[in-house]
Amino acid sequence: MGGSVSEGVAIFNQLRRHKDKVTAYIDGFACSIASVIPMAASKVVMSETAMLMIHNPWTFAMGNAKELRKTAEDLDKVRDGCIIPAYKAKCGDKLTDEKLIEMLDNETFINSTEALEYGFCDEIVPVSDEEKKEEAANKVQEEYDAAKTEIRNSMEVRFGEMVAHIKARGIMKKPADELHACQSAIL
Repeated sequence: MGGSVSEGVAIFNQLRRHKDKVTAYIDGFACSIASVIPMAASKVVMSETAMLMIHNPWTFAMGNAKELRKTAEDLDKVRDGCIIPAYKAKCGDKLTDEKLIEMLDNETFINSTEALEYGFCDEIVPVSDEEKKEEAANKVQEEYDAAKTEIRNSMEVRFGEMVAHIKARGIMKKPADELHACQSAIL
């Protein structure tokens, strides 16, 4: 949901300096400074159902009129020197300064389609019924394969125990290689 601007800007800058390509995934809500941090990534991927929320920085203040005016000026410096450049680094020409400032002033929620349009993200991961069906089918297949392997392993162990028991009692009437051929045919 956001947090400290100073910490978020530090994380943003560390990601920008990273020597490898960085991919940021936005799966839920990336609000306030949490919407700035992914802008440092080489690629931003948003779930179709994810949201960004951008706004001007804010703080708590108390004091006389002079101190409150200074606090307001400091917030403008943070917006102009940290927040806007971070968004512009990602959005480039897809988002004008005027439109960005308007969105910041209005505390704007941005869905994945708008984020792609404005350049806040590079890719949208769809959440469709077909995708859900495919994921479910894959999971069922994985569970089936795991159960089949488990049954096979269990049968091999049990068959081995049976062969050992037969050998130990001296009941075996077939040569061992025929018994192993039967084991292979069963499994």
